Amino acid sequence: MDVCCKDNKKCEFIVEMQMTWTESFKKRVLLNASKAYVAQTNKGMAYKSLQPVYALNFVNATFLDGVEDYYHYYHLVHDKYTDQVIDGLHLIFIELPKFKPTTFSERKMQVLWLRFLTEINENTKEVPAELLENAEVNEALEIVEIAAFSDEEMRFYDKFWDRVSTQRTYEEEIEETITQRVIRKVEKEAEAKAEQQKMDTARKLKAMNVMTIEQIAEATGLTTEQIKAL
Repeated sequence: MDVCCKDNKKCEFIVEMQMTWTESFKKRVLLNASKAYVAQTNKGMAYKSLQPVYALNFVNATFLDGVEDYYHYYHLVHDKYTDQVIDGLHLIFIELPKFKPTTFSERKMQVLWLRFLTEINENTKEVPAELLENAEVNEALEIVEIAAFSDEEMRFYDKFWDRVSTQRTYEEEIEETITQRVIRKVEKEAEAKAEQQKMDTARKLKAMNVMTIEQIAEATGLTTEQIKAL
């Protein structure tokens, strides 16, 4: 599985899950990261606007024998002056079988997510409390739980949410109907009030006997028949 995403600084992250390891996988990772870096270029653009590309690869296999570390970070660095780095391509490989939970004081989120990847599967019955306490990991746990449903459980699950959606639809339709009725009532009351004001004005003008019925009709918008009946 490959996922490509960007952060708010427009740095690009290519995340890949690899179940087996081959030496050619490193070259494929480098190629894909290089393509993503080059893809940023437009004709005439300033090179300073190029953003780094990070290739994060979770590998469910051990490929560096004799090395205890599970986290391997490669980037462009001077072979003698290691503080001199060309920022551009960053390749990270994580050997999941080597990962062992450590203290949460450092790299807490990394530990939580790696525990999720190495400890949780469709057969998990109990989840450690520290994983449940984190909102993002907890959401991922819910997805795993749903993915582990049997066909029958999934049917019940879908039916439940279908009932919820149906109920919400009914509630929205009822609310919309009530709102429309209230609006129509207000509009009718406003129209009746406006009509009554016209009638009152026409009655006063007619009583003053200074305007013809036609003139009053033109001034108020009433018909001559309505004014004659006042």
